[in-house]
Amino acid sequence: MGIPISRAKLGMWLFLGTEIMFFTAFIGTYIVCFFGSPGWPTDTHQTHINIAAGGINTFVLILSSYFVVVAHEAMGLRDFAKARKFLIMTMVLAFVFLGIKTYEYKGKFDHNILPGKIAEDDFQAMDNVVKAMKTAVERELDSLIPGTEKPYEKQAALNQKITEPKAGEAESAEQRTYRAWQGWNEEFNRLRTEVSGNKLTLKDVEERLETGYAHTIIVDTKAPVLKAADGRDLTHVAGTLEDSQIEAYKAKQPFTLKAHTGETVSIAPDNLVTAVIPAEVIDLGHEIHHPFVMPYGNLFASCYFLMTAFHAIHVLVGMTMFAWLLMQGSALNETWSDFMENAGLYWHFVDLVWIFLFPLLYILPGLMRAV
Repeated sequence: MGIPISRAKLGMWLFLGTEIMFFTAFIGTYIVCFFGSPGWPTDTHQTHINIAAGGINTFVLILSSYFVVVAHEAMGLRDFAKARKFLIMTMVLAFVFLGIKTYEYKGKFDHNILPGKIAEDDFQAMDNVVKAMKTAVERELDSLIPGTEKPYEKQAALNQKITEPKAGEAESAEQRTYRAWQGWNEEFNRLRTEVSGNKLTLKDVEERLETGYAHTIIVDTKAPVLKAADGRDLTHVAGTLEDSQIEAYKAKQPFTLKAHTGETVSIAPDNLVTAVIPAEVIDLGHEIHHPFVMPYGNLFASCYFLMTAFHAIHVLVGMTMFAWLLMQGSALNETWSDFMENAGLYWHFVDLVWIFLFPLLYILPGLMRAV
């Protein structure tokens, strides 16, 4: 008497019952946070939620569940070669799912969409820019002065490497790069001081990123390529030279340049020094993302990573079960049918969880944004 199923299958169903309660807690928490937090992040440009990637992963998991059904059916028909073939295809799709999820995670890590790292007010956003710029400045210093010394020791070593060019000689590219880093470091220190002193607004910082920190124009300090019409030395001016400005420079024609301070500086033709040194643009700030404010962003990131990471762990557990079956090779036979059925049940549960996560994390925010 009793339930006409194996003890292994009964155990799997009981285990899946606990798993359902486990994920129900996560999903319920997310729903309460989503509807109970006015201003919950819904802009995919800020959250870096890739709806297309999530949709592809949904299709991948559904297809993998179908392959598991075919493999289980083949086991019942004693066609073990076919079962192995569809198990292999299931494993391939599982790797595809994890690969796409890794790609999504990378986008969030690259843009610092991480719990505890997201700015929820203007000052936090500006502080994030300062931290990102500090990291970029120190990374550039490490590339110029390799070694294990501390940053201030490397900076002192770099300062010693800077020499004045001899009369009539152009400054080397290496020296110009050193001077570029010096100028960039000075701009960083100025920004850090002004942000900590509450002297800037978020808009001010955004404008500086637009006009000053993305590129640095490198010129010779002894024979400046650029001087302002009023005679001011524009060595290490931070800005971006447009194609038209570069052409004007080459033709020794006047043009204007927007400095990092926001002012527009007139470059007069009489002040274009006939140096052999060309204006050189070095990208030093490409890793510095523009600041943004995301209310409830840290709560969103916590929910997102908690649910998707635990789901990914369950995917890995399912893959381990399938790998154990595939390791049997030609020894795979009918004695593994119950194991195959339980592995299939577990995989269908993993698929079902994603069916809930996809609309909640990817579709619902977009729908609420459109309302």
